[in-house]
Amino acid sequence: MKCWTVNEKEFLITYYPLSGTNFCMNELNRSWSSIIGMATKLKLKANKNNSYTDNEMEFLKENYSTHGIEYCTKFLGRTKQAICAKAHELNLFIKPEVKSKNISEKRKINNYKKYDVSAIINISNKYVAYLLGYLWADGNLMKKNSSLTSINLVKDDAEFLIRIINSISSGWTIGNEVKKYWKNEFGEIKQAKNQRTIRCYSQELYDFLSAHDYENKSNVNFFKIWNKIPSNLKSYFILGLFDGDGHFNYQLRNKKYHSGEFVVSGSYDYDWCTLEKFCVDNNIEYSIYGLNVTLGQVSRFVVRKKESLISLFNILYSDDFHGLERKYLKFLKFYETTKK
Repeated sequence: MKCWTVNEKEFLITYYPLSGTNFCMNELNRSWSSIIGMATKLKLKANKNNSYTDNEMEFLKENYSTHGIEYCTKFLGRTKQAICAKAHELNLFIKPEVKSKNISEKRKINNYKKYDVSAIINISNKYVAYLLGYLWADGNLMKKNSSLTSINLVKDDAEFLIRIINSISSGWTIGNEVKKYWKNEFGEIKQAKNQRTIRCYSQELYDFLSAHDYENKSNVNFFKIWNKIPSNLKSYFILGLFDGDGHFNYQLRNKKYHSGEFVVSGSYDYDWCTLEKFCVDNNIEYSIYGLNVTLGQVSRFVVRKKESLISLFNILYSDDFHGLERKYLKFLKFYETTKK
C-alpha cells in the first residue's frame, strides 16, 4: 500500500472539503477508496459540491437497473465506487440479464487489450500475409467457451511459425510436443512426426478470420481475404498456402532434375478460382485434378510446365524470406538445374 506523505495529507485537508473526492483522486493519482479512507481518518467532509444533485439521483433511478455501473459512470462522470455506494443507498439493483451482458462486454474489451493482433487485422507486412495463407491451409477456428484460433503442425514447422507469429502479434502460445499415429491402407499403425499446436484466444482475431470465411475455408475460395491483401503482398499469401497445404515433387535423371510439380491440395469440390486468376495474371499454366486417395477424395492444383515453375519460383521467393526451408530448398534444386 502506498503511504501518504505529509504534503498529500495537507493537500487533502485543504482541497477535499472544497472540491470533493474526484478532484483529489485526479490530483493525487490515488484510488477512490484511498481518498475516502484518509479523509475519514482525518475527519474531513466534502461540501455539497460533491453531493448528488436531484437530476443525478433521478438518472440513477432510471438507468442503474437497466444499464449498469459503466453506463452511469460514463454519463455522471463519477467513479464506480461512488456509483455503487449511492445505488446501494437508494436500494437499486442491476437486472441479472443486464449484469450478464455487461460482464460479457467487459471480458470482450479485456480480451482485445490482452492480444495485440492489430498487425494481422491491418495486414501490415509480408509475414502477416504469409500467416494468413498458412492459416487458410492449416488453421482451425473453434468457438465454445472462448474463441480459439489454432494451427496443428509438425514440430519443426510449428517452431518456425511461432517465431514468425511472435514478431507480428502477441498472446499466442505453443503446446508441448505430441506423438501422432496413423493407419495405412493395410491397417498397420504407423507413427507420424511429432506435432505441436499453436493457439490464440483473441476474440478480435477470431471475428476477423470468421468474417473472411476461415470457418468455411474447406468449401469456399479465399476471395474475401485475398481482396484485403495489398497487391505487393499477395505472393506471400500463396507461399503460406503452399507451405501449409502444398508440396513440390521432381524426378532426378542423369544428375538433372526433371518433371517438377508444384501441388496445393484441397477438398474434392474446392473452388480454386482465386488461385486460378493469380496464375492467369502471371502467365502460369496449371491443371486441377480430383482424386480418390487413401484418406478420401481430394482435389489438387498442379503446376508442371518448366517455364511456369520458373516464373512461380521467382514470384514466391522474390526476397530473402523463404518460408519453410525444406520446401524452398526442394524447389530451389529444381530451379537451379533447369536454369543451367
